[in-house]
Amino acid sequence: MNFKFSIKGSGKMSASVKSPSDPTPSKAAGNTASGAPGTAPHKPSDGFEPTSASGQYLASLDNGMVIRITYSGNGTGSGSVSNNGQLLARAGADLSNDLAQVQLTKGGWSQTTPPFTQQTLDDCGPAVVSMLAASRDQVRSRDGKVQMGELRNMSLQDGKAGSSPKEMGRMLASAGLEVTQGVAHTDPRLISKLDASLQQGHKVVALVDSDKIDKGGGTGSAGTAHWVIVDGKDESTGKYLVKNPATGKDYYLSPQQLQEAFTGGGHKGGGFVSVKANTHASSQRLRAQNTLYAAALGNTPGTGSKGGKNVSMSGI
Repeated sequence: MNFKFSIKGSGKMSASVKSPSDPTPSKAAGNTASGAPGTAPHKPSDGFEPTSASGQYLASLDNGMVIRITYSGNGTGSGSVSNNGQLLARAGADLSNDLAQVQLTKGGWSQTTPPFTQQTLDDCGPAVVSMLAASRDQVRSRDGKVQMGELRNMSLQDGKAGSSPKEMGRMLASAGLEVTQGVAHTDPRLISKLDASLQQGHKVVALVDSDKIDKGGGTGSAGTAHWVIVDGKDESTGKYLVKNPATGKDYYLSPQQLQEAFTGGGHKGGGFVSVKANTHASSQRLRAQNTLYAAALGNTPGTGSKGGKNVSMSGI
């Protein structure tokens, strides 16, 4: 079965579903009014039935298949396909991430990555891993706080604040996530390799400068090393979707801005690791492979959160 779900701009959504027994996709589309989110949508002409004024659409096909789309009106939403009560596929879309579908089909993820907010100055690493665990439906609280606390203890085993690249590799392994490559910030092909990873459906965990990665919020001086997720791309603009645990926000950066975040700080390390959902490899193998690839990023621990904005000190 193929399931495609997309959201564009401030009020357009579309979905299509194709099953092996029906090679012709059944399509449905709707538009909310162009006003504020929550405006009552008009009834689409080709199958979707609005079930509420908040932008939820439901379509039932003759073969028992049900497509459900929830749309918030600001470029975010989620969709699911079920057949006689059995969930067949689920997708999400945020900020026009054109790679959301390949992440679900090729990358093995269950849904798009929810933006969590780190709880202390130095737990950007645990927050990132918790976000990725949630995108596999394997997080134990809606905001990731429980998992963040457990991972924070793991990142402090070396007695230092923050999460070094090797600690990041071990934390990812503990969540059943596989690192497939590590790319240093000095690699001249860093952005092209990052793009290739995203096209394969992988998530990218990046160690960058906290000042440079925070769109529009630079202080003019180098920040500290900081873990974020590069979660997708808007193909129409070529900009990358960044999810930043310092603020719990997501936003776009151009390739030039992203490159500057990797190389513009005063750190001795940094770069990114490509991550895919892996539920088959043993924890021992994942731990060894993840730490080996993560070592390419150096030893600088990720502690940053824009100089401590929006988070409290951990007391370390």
